[in-house]
Formats: sequence, C-alpha cells, structure tokens
Amino acid sequence: MRNTLLGLVLVLSASGAVAATGGAAAQFLEQGGDPSMPWVSGGIGSDERAYMLSEYGPSYTLKLEFAVTNGSYLGDVDVVIAKPGGATLLTAHSRGPWFMTRIPAGDYRVKVSGYGRSFEQSVKVPARGLKTAVFNGWTEAGVSSAMRAAK
Repeated sequence: MRNTLLGLVLVLSASGAVAATGGAAAQFLEQGGDPSMPWVSGGIGSDERAYMLSEYGPSYTLKLEFAVTNGSYLGDVDVVIAKPGGATLLTAHSRGPWFMTRIPAGDYRVKVSGYGRSFEQSVKVPARGLKTAVFNGWTEAGVSSAMRAAK
C-alpha cells in the first residue's frame, strides 16, 4: 500500500494532476508529434493505463514506463528517441508514467531524463505489436531531493 501511495504521490506532484477515474480515464492524457510519429503521455491511475492500452496499444509500437527502483510509477520525464547513428527522431516531455508512440520497426536508442538522472537503452521496435521498455533506475531519495531542490 505504501508503494502504491508513494507512486501516486510522485506522479501527481510531478504532473500537477489528479488520478483519473471512471469515464474520465483519458482526462489527463497529453498528445503530440505529427501524423507519421504521434505520441501520447499519461497513465495516471489504472483506469487511464487501461484506456491507453485499449485505445493506442493496437496501433502504437513502443511504450515506455518510468518508475523508481521500488516499482512506484514516476512522471515528469524527458524522452529522446534516436536512430543508432545518432539522428534524433522524437523529443518530448512525458508528464505521466507511460509514454507511447508509433514509430517504424527498427533499432533505436531511447534516452530518458529527469530528477537529475538520465538513463539510456537500446530498443528494437517490432513490425507488429507493442514493445515495452522500462526505465526504473530512479530512487525515492533522489526524486524527493530533486523535487525539493526544484521548489
């Protein structure tokens, strides 16, 4: 229960939002990009995550999840997706703990940063289906310290 509550507090304080419920499951989603490479950010609450999977999962190819080391979700993260050679394809800010996009199948470097930390992964996006990459290297103490310093 403590981890779930901490995750909700971290996400809500980082995004300035409140959890979505019932028919308002998509209330706090943010969208961007262009028609060839759209993205959506959200996932505050289980209803919103279920909505994202049902609405975008069938046509999007990459889902990024952000969390602290104990598993609590985390929002307010910068995202950069680049080709292995370095050409940047997408730059965005994810207020929610989930970030989904539709990019062509292939190999990419995904770099995420926030709360004074950056993490990078190689990701192979399939031609069909949804690839999930989890970034969970932030610590509770590091996030709390960075949030206090930002105030």
